[in-house]
Amino acid sequence: MQEQKSREHLILEVLSFYDEMNFAQIVFELNDKEIAGRTDLTSESLLEVLRDLEKRKMIAKTKKNGDAYWTRIKPPRKNFLQRLMKKLFNY
Repeated sequence: MQEQKSREHLILEVLSFYDEMNFAQIVFELNDKEIAGRTDLTSESLLEVLRDLEKRKMIAKTKKNGDAYWTRIKPPRKNFLQRLMKKLFNY
């Protein structure tokens, strides 16, 4: 479980809110220092993380010219009433 979260963190760190990236670009942009010596990072595991993030609506997948591209999705802002309830009642 901890490995899954660290892989998610690596992917989310790389993905942009504005520019779409294909799988090769994502792998190329991964931080060398953080992935050095990690045997759990395979292409299958990274694709699995991307699929999981898609299901949780944290990233969006588009297809262009037969290739898959991913971008991050900004979380929706809470309205004023929701923020006020959270501050007042820890709701």
